[in-house]
Amino acid sequence: MNTSAAMPAPVILTPEELAANSPITIAMYRPLVINVASNPASWTEGSTADDTIARFTPGRDDGSATFNPGFTPLNLGGTTATIKDPDTGKEITFDIIVEAG
Repeated sequence: MNTSAAMPAPVILTPEELAANSPITIAMYRPLVINVASNPASWTEGSTADDTIARFTPGRDDGSATFNPGFTPLNLGGTTATIKDPDTGKEITFDIIVEAG
């Protein structure tokens, strides 16, 4: 019998989809992953207006794998989020709503 619980799948959107689909609704324990086209580790600038609702996680390369940037839900509620495209310098602003899973 397998007693391990599967992790919930993340919500995956491209940078272009963020503002177009705002507000983005995610469930607790289901992160928002930003699927960037190239060099995810360079996507290091992002924030939320309320860090108690969701927190920015920068893209990174740990030597064995490359991880896209994203936002981790922390509490129920809503907040405005911003992520900066390192290639263009453009800030993408959108709203995140965290709901119960």
